[in-house]
Amino acid sequence: MSPLSQRISRLLIRIVIPWSLTVGAVWMVSRGMEWGQFWSCIQGVRPAYLGFPIALTVLSYFWRTLRWRHLFPREVPSIKVAYKALIFGFFMNNILPARAGELVRAHVGARLSGESRSLVLATIAAERLLDGVALSVLLAIGSITMGILGLHVAEYAHQLQYVGVAFGVGGLLTVLLVSQRGLVDSLLLKFEGMLAGSRFTVVLSKIRHFIEGLTPLLCPRRLPIILGWTSVVWGLELMVFWVVASAYGVHLTLYQAIFFLVSSNFASLIPAAPGGIGIVEAVATAVLVSMGVARESAFAMALTQHVIQYAMVGVPGLYLLLRFRELRGVVASPS
Repeated sequence: MSPLSQRISRLLIRIVIPWSLTVGAVWMVSRGMEWGQFWSCIQGVRPAYLGFPIALTVLSYFWRTLRWRHLFPREVPSIKVAYKALIFGFFMNNILPARAGELVRAHVGARLSGESRSLVLATIAAERLLDGVALSVLLAIGSITMGILGLHVAEYAHQLQYVGVAFGVGGLLTVLLVSQRGLVDSLLLKFEGMLAGSRFTVVLSKIRHFIEGLTPLLCPRRLPIILGWTSVVWGLELMVFWVVASAYGVHLTLYQAIFFLVSSNFASLIPAAPGGIGIVEAVATAVLVSMGVARESAFAMALTQHVIQYAMVGVPGLYLLLRFRELRGVVASPS
């Protein structure tokens, strides 16, 4: 591929496609919006209610830090090291498109912990898988609740179930891979011997490190702790979404709050503009509207929740970027 073609490809992947998705999402969410009513919603928000979700969001990232430490198979990093890498990775997700902050977090975590980038990336993948499965379980609870109440699952909410199934399948495949690690490891070592001296041996070595990084998911001693903290994280997050809705005078039921939470988080997986700007608001608004919430209130709720998430990661993330030289070096030279 010529240098010009490479530049065009990078331009499409990093800028054109993500921002096209975002612009399309913003256009969709703005259709039929009564902007005067939207501003009335914003002006009518109860500020006293917003302090609670802010505090809960900060607390949820602390619990994420504790959980991530126990996803390392060997040496568990200190809370300080884990928090710096985790917050900085989320911060970079809000700056870089397509959730590229996960790669930055793997690089920072490797530099601060002394582990390989492949292994640290595997711990992040395990964390994402846990979050996806947890959201899928909540989605199942919400869907079952609606079924018991005899309510129809709206089209947009129904489509979220396919993402939940995908995470469920991913979880099963990961369990299968880790449970057969000895067999997979021996096969990879055999291939390394056959390909000795070639560049593929490096790739195979990274794959082995990656699989090793997934092993805590099946550790009998760690798994209950990891699952417990995952439950705490998403319990706090669910409360955040419920209280944000209450700040606008919208009293969500359990299943509505679950679908609000799940739609916002699943939407952030779409490789759009940095931080899921526009996409998160569009998807969450569409799901809430399909469940009977006024479009203007739904958009205000989705936007407020997203701003809180941005601020609670952005403020400490920016501080870390300005304060620590090793993090500035990662941004300047991420390779």
